Amino acid sequence: MPGILTAHDQLAKLPIETFVGGHIHRLGTPRDIKDSRDFTYDLWHTTRRAVADTKIADAFAQVEPGNQWGAFKVYYQAIADIVEPEIIQRWGTKLGGVDIWTRDNATTMAVSLLLDAPRNVQ
Repeated sequence: MPGILTAHDQLAKLPIETFVGGHIHRLGTPRDIKDSRDFTYDLWHTTRRAVADTKIADAFAQVEPGNQWGAFKVYYQAIADIVEPEIIQRWGTKLGGVDIWTRDNATTMAVSLLLDAPRNVQ
């Protein structure tokens, strides 16, 4: 995820007219890059707040002792439960697929925040 955030910042600085992102059937514009960047940073910040507000001990308390995999699954689900409705409310009418992929994206962001979050991403 840190690379995705950095890539958006770099793309936003380029004087391009057309962007070939590969996710959809049409060519993108500089506006699409800005929207994608804004969405990605919103998802990053919303997930960072949810990670800070979610106690991993609560997840461990919901599974049998020693089941770390189950606890982390419960933990990431709790984070996604916070992030998903907020992001869908803000972006659901602006970007396609937000209602489908936000939960998975929030989980990916949470893992990144816990494992490889760069200190320079604001």
